Amino acid sequence: MRLLGAGAMGVVYEAEDPDLDRRVAVKVLRTTAGDLRGEARMLARLAHPNVVAVYEVGTSAGRDFVSMEYVDGQTLADWLAERPRSWQDVARTIADAARGLSAAHAAGIVHRDVKPSNLLVGRDGRVRVTDFGLATRSLDDDRVIVGTPRYMAPEVKRGDAGHAASDQYSLGVTLEQALPGDAPRWLRSIAARAMRPQPDERFPDLAALIAELERPRTGRRIVIASAGAALLVAGGLVVGAMRVAADEPSCNVTVEPAWSAETLRARFVASGRSHASVTAELVLGALERYRTRVVRERVASCQATASGAQSAARLDAHGRCEDRLWAELRARVHVLEEADPETVDRAVSIIEAAPAPESCHGDAAVRSPAGDALAQKLAEARARYEAGQPKQALAMVDSLAAPIDQAAELALSGEHRLLRGELLAVAEGTISDARAAETTLREALTFATRAGDDRLVVRVWVALLSTVASAQGRGADALQWEGFARTALARVPDDDLLVAAIDHAAALARFPGQQWTEAVALLEHSLALRKRVLGDAVIVGKTESVLCSALIHAGRPSDAQPHCTRGVEIARTALGDHHPQVGVAMLPLAESQATSGDYKGALATNEHAVALLEAALGRNDPTVSKALNNLAAILERLGETKRAIEVERRVVETRRIIYGADDSRTAMAESNLAVNLADAGARDEARGLLAHALEVQIQKFGEDHPDVATTLQSLGEIELDLGHLVVARGYIDRAIAAYEASVGPTHRDLIVPLWLRGRMLQQLGRHREAKAALERALALPEIEPEQAEEIRRVLAHR
Repeated sequence: MRLLGAGAMGVVYEAEDPDLDRRVAVKVLRTTAGDLRGEARMLARLAHPNVVAVYEVGTSAGRDFVSMEYVDGQTLADWLAERPRSWQDVARTIADAARGLSAAHAAGIVHRDVKPSNLLVGRDGRVRVTDFGLATRSLDDDRVIVGTPRYMAPEVKRGDAGHAASDQYSLGVTLEQALPGDAPRWLRSIAARAMRPQPDERFPDLAALIAELERPRTGRRIVIASAGAALLVAGGLVVGAMRVAADEPSCNVTVEPAWSAETLRARFVASGRSHASVTAELVLGALERYRTRVVRERVASCQATASGAQSAARLDAHGRCEDRLWAELRARVHVLEEADPETVDRAVSIIEAAPAPESCHGDAAVRSPAGDALAQKLAEARARYEAGQPKQALAMVDSLAAPIDQAAELALSGEHRLLRGELLAVAEGTISDARAAETTLREALTFATRAGDDRLVVRVWVALLSTVASAQGRGADALQWEGFARTALARVPDDDLLVAAIDHAAALARFPGQQWTEAVALLEHSLALRKRVLGDAVIVGKTESVLCSALIHAGRPSDAQPHCTRGVEIARTALGDHHPQVGVAMLPLAESQATSGDYKGALATNEHAVALLEAALGRNDPTVSKALNNLAAILERLGETKRAIEVERRVVETRRIIYGADDSRTAMAESNLAVNLADAGARDEARGLLAHALEVQIQKFGEDHPDVATTLQSLGEIELDLGHLVVARGYIDRAIAAYEASVGPTHRDLIVPLWLRGRMLQQLGRHREAKAALERALALPEIEPEQAEEIRRVLAHR
């Protein structure tokens, strides 16, 4: 029915059991059937109201699954985020979770991954423990370290297999994080005891913890102030605890702005962009919100240490992390202070993309002063990349290579290789550049793994998915890399945005193979996570638009349009009516209208987008060129060939100015123009354009590329229409081979060249081969009704 979630162990769907007429949760594991059935047997033994029930385990379509109780509710993390919860409600909820875990321990089962996302709160208020995917029957079993570091007991981090006391530690961390600010000291003391470093210092078992949670308490609450003001140093920032009470610590934190509002306003206005003033105010607002979040996180960390729930060393590590994030934000501000027009266009997104202060969990490693300085320069290079300055960013990254390697800090070297790989992937070069990008990203993976930086490991796998697997259509690699990313994610503290990034990248990697159903499910999950964390941020609007495109390809244009419309609305709200991103968001909306048959509506939307983009960016801009290209396609569908040719001539002219005559993007525009020229009877001009485009594309991509296949197909059709059957056959056969090699033998792009092959073979009198080609075309997915009708007409003609 719908995707409920995805993690390192598998994917969970809401489904319906028709035999028993009930909703269930179906978990499909990425691991072996033995692991799945082991989990299912363990859960089946735990017949307890606070443990998710198991109904069935089996295999379907080659995939192992387990059917479980569907809980109509939400995770504890979502329950806490939904609205403020009283400490009484939190205590009651944790006690219920402890009951479920206690039943598991009585059966000899250790969960080993207790955390808020693995505790479900039903609409009825009942709590269930779920996801025993990391559990083990034997309490003495010696296995690899598993779990989520933020909730992992010290003994597990040291390599112990984990036991009941380890689950208690994880539950203690969960309780400590869930408690509101007014929670009584005794409740925090329970969490602190459950989190003690030595297992024998914790509660004897969870039954004792439950008893302590539920023990009646009476009497007056006493606040004992400390003898004087305490000062705690957090990563170089002095945090004043003006009055530290026994149960209500108070910390004052001041973080000064790292920017000048007047400088940013003046620089933005000087760009000449029509939306500059509005964008400047939006950026300043985003910066202030970021500063507020930093203060909130520093205060929370200080209070945790003052109350005894966190060590001073952890406070210091948290401060180091926050200081680094603040330095990264300052690097982004520096790029904005030198903003060119394109940087102004991307300014809000540049600030939104700054690492979240909430991502600091007190585990930042000590870095040398030289390492911190290099990291800040690397952060500025990333900001320039995000600002649309890849060449400047790559030059900066290459200049940092030697000093970063000399610093011998593994995580820093991993960050450097990650950014360099991303930059190489977007460089306009040859096939060797794409290979260099993959090689560099694999170097980043090595450094990140050696550093033990699981968050960085996940980011590298996401980059490989986004820049290599998606661009090159490597579906098999994409599935494997996605699995590696999710495995690494299981070792990272809860981070919804990181999960959303994996889902988004994994969805894009499914586009080349036309796995639209899976892509849509992944994008829906990514969108839900980003909405929950970011609200109506720019990236949320962009995700709406990408989901719209996936739904269009999945044959669901009516479902797509609301997402496209929402993408436009978010762009307008977040960036203002005249920002170019509004025009960009209109393009998939026009596509959804055209796919639904509303060509006039699509034309109006696309023309509006072109006008907005031209006003914001000027005539000779790559985004304007893309919008014009889409406009020409709609005009073709409306039968306005003459006007389509005029628009396509302008696209070719614009791209020659922007990229040069021998660029692959210019070649693609020439190929598109040539198709309409041929339809209009100007075959000689069309052949000349296609010959030039083919030469450029083969030099850029090699023979086995979709763009090369499209140009070969167009040349073959022209020669076929002219009656040059031998020449036509050469082009058509090459086009089919290029498509099969680049997008696979069942891709919809093969419909037209197979139709052309059938026509050509019929004219050569080879009817049996012609029939095979035409029937293969008819069997391909996403064939349009008019295409199918034409192919059947050719089949009927002997």
